[in-house]
Amino acid sequence: MNDAKRNSVIQIARIIAMISIILCHIIKYYTFIPGSQFLNVVFNVGVQIFLLISGFLYGQKKINDFHLFFVRRIQKSIFACNCCSYSSDNYLSFVKI
Repeated sequence: MNDAKRNSVIQIARIIAMISIILCHIIKYYTFIPGSQFLNVVFNVGVQIFLLISGFLYGQKKINDFHLFFVRRIQKSIFACNCCSYSSDNYLSFVKI
């Protein structure tokens, strides 16, 4: 992406989201910290920030052919669902329930 087109507010939001997700993962494993469950929930907001940013960027995207856009989105979604399904099936086959 061209540096002239970058939005500094989005870049700052991405930095905040990354830091909060890293802190969330660190705090999750250090349960001896007072209020660690609360802090884990607070710092988990980074995921929502990333979703907000991606929705904003998709909203500004110029779409010339709606049919082609939705076909590509559905293909990506089906691929992701198949990958997740395959990996969870393999994991569950090794785990004795």
